[in-house]
Amino acid sequence: IRDVTPSPDGEYVLVERVKHPYSYSLQEDSFPTSIEVWNKDGELVHQVADLPLQDQIPIAFGSCATGPRRVNWRDDQPAELAWTEAQDGGDGGVEAEVRDKVFTLAAPFDGTPEPLITLGQRYGGIQWGNDDLCFVVSWWWTTRNLKVWHVKPGDRDFEPAIVQDRSFQDRYADPGNPVTHRNEWGRQVIMTAGDGKTIYLDGAGASPEGDRPFLDRWNYETLETERLFHSEAPYYENPIEILDVEKEIILTRRESQTDPPNYFVRDLKSGDLDQKTFFPNPTPQLEGISKEMITYQRSDGTDLTGTLYLPAGYDKDVDGPLPVLMWAYPTEFKSKQDAGQVTDSPYRFTRVGWWSPMLFLTRGY
Repeated sequence: IRDVTPSPDGEYVLVERVKHPYSYSLQEDSFPTSIEVWNKDGELVHQVADLPLQDQIPIAFGSCATGPRRVNWRDDQPAELAWTEAQDGGDGGVEAEVRDKVFTLAAPFDGTPEPLITLGQRYGGIQWGNDDLCFVVSWWWTTRNLKVWHVKPGDRDFEPAIVQDRSFQDRYADPGNPVTHRNEWGRQVIMTAGDGKTIYLDGAGASPEGDRPFLDRWNYETLETERLFHSEAPYYENPIEILDVEKEIILTRRESQTDPPNYFVRDLKSGDLDQKTFFPNPTPQLEGISKEMITYQRSDGTDLTGTLYLPAGYDKDVDGPLPVLMWAYPTEFKSKQDAGQVTDSPYRFTRVGWWSPMLFLTRGY
């Protein structure tokens, strides 16, 4: 048994069973699998899929298995399944107007699956809200394109509306993710406010100055946005949770180059900040190290950035050159503009673990 997930109301469990024949050439996640719904007594109620060994998936990027995949419960309903199925034979190398189709099926699972949305790209997941609100993500590797669709699960005649259409490698254009809260079944669903058309978005706030986390209020029908909070130098402050929607009070995690992360309650209307935790520096041995964001241009004209860390007390005029440890990893980008975007923030506290290259700072690197 690979996975067991209870329905939100606790009346059923979604079970994935790995079956024979096992393979000696493919990984376990490609073995034959049965996806089933059981009741609380462990009795089979419904078989969602009986998948064979996945040894025929094409090698082209964007390819996938045929049959039901990514089967999950709807977080906003007591017991309703949602999944997707490839409509192009799972072959990302062929031309196709329709790639995936998403279906739902509610308990007692004896009806016909209902189509939720038809996608021209690969399915990338769903964030549930209520019968009037969910967001379906689709993507395509060749173009690095990502789309987000507003769908009304309770109105299958509603034409899905696109609310995002961008490169998923373009961090500067990322509008953020919907803020969630726990519903009556303890599942995380999209938080709404006012007339139910307003939600909140939080994100990394990537920019040429580095990441500046933010919190926005957004009407998903008019697409009007109001910025409620934006992290400001010399701090890196990240919204964690909305504590009071009406009073606009939030919980944040705040840090700087010299201050370790701690939690604060912030009143967005008055600007008052109340510190709630007082965690000390867990690695005082590294106090005094400095870091700065450096920018440079590669020989092909691509603008790149890096973070330079220097040992505590270092003076280049007195100490001279130091041995340098370079820590980098290649990533493939579709565009020069996306490749040159700044990542991370110069205002974050430097935390290390036993695996961290930053330990070399204590040895004079």
